[in-house]
Amino acid sequence: MPFATPWTLRRAAALALCATFLAPSPPGRPTPAAMLSAQLKAAVAGAPAPAPGKCLEIQYEGVLELEGHFRKPGEKQPYRSRQRFLANANGAVRLDWTTWIQGDSMGAPESWLLLPAGVGGTILHRSAPGSPWREVGVDQREQALAQVTA
Repeated sequence: MPFATPWTLRRAAALALCATFLAPSPPGRPTPAAMLSAQLKAAVAGAPAPAPGKCLEIQYEGVLELEGHFRKPGEKQPYRSRQRFLANANGAVRLDWTTWIQGDSMGAPESWLLLPAGVGGTILHRSAPGSPWREVGVDQREQALAQVTA
C-alpha cells in the first residue's frame, strides 16, 4: 500500500477490530455479530443520558499504528487519530473521526450519525463536512455501529 488516505486508514483499523465478529459460529450458537449487537444494545441502554437540551461530548486523541506494505512488507506507520463523540438526550450519537500523518496538517473529519433510538436506529455516514449524508448499507452496518457506539 504505497499511499494510504485517512479513509483507508480508518477502514483498515475498523476492519481489523471487527474481523473476529464476522467469523461464522458453530450451529446452534449466536454469531459473533449478533453477540456484538446485543452487547452494544445493552451498553447504549445503560449509558448515561444527558439532560434534555444538552449534549454529552467525549473526545479521544491518540496514535493509530497501521501495518501494511509500505516501503517494506509489514512496515508500521504511526498516524494521529482524533475521535469526537456527541450524544443527545433523544439517543442520537455522532462520531467525527480524523486521522493524519504526524507532522502533517489535520484533515477534515469523516462523520457517522446514529439516529434514535439506540441500536435499531438509522446510521448515516459522510466522508467530509461538505459531502452529503448517506445511509450505511447493510453490509457495513455492524462495523459502523461498533464505531459510533464505542
